[in-house]
Amino acid sequence: MTYLRVREVTSYGGFFGGDSITLIATPLDDGDGRTLTIEQDDLAVDRHRIVGGMVLDARLEGDHIARATIAAAPERAQLRDMLPPEAGPLDGPRAFSHYCKACALWIRGEPLNGTCRLLGHTL
Repeated sequence: MTYLRVREVTSYGGFFGGDSITLIATPLDDGDGRTLTIEQDDLAVDRHRIVGGMVLDARLEGDHIARATIAAAPERAQLRDMLPPEAGPLDGPRAFSHYCKACALWIRGEPLNGTCRLLGHTL
């Protein structure tokens, strides 16, 4: 999986109002922005709710995104609104998200051994 930070959403829908989203994104660890088009069927969330600043957890096949979901967002409420509740009973308490000051993001899931899940910053 690859983490991509959404810089700007340029279009919801395709040439004839299709079921896609076109956005400019950069790799989370820095790099040049590139324009990507993702079909709704390849997203785990509704494309209309994706906004600039969010981080996608994407599975790339060449330059094509085969599957993507939201990994992080600047605001905790944005992240919570994007993700469905966990299905079924939990085996114990779990954190929904954690905040990383270095990334300036709310990150889905629990920290990994006291570090953020995205880039491994110490929390």
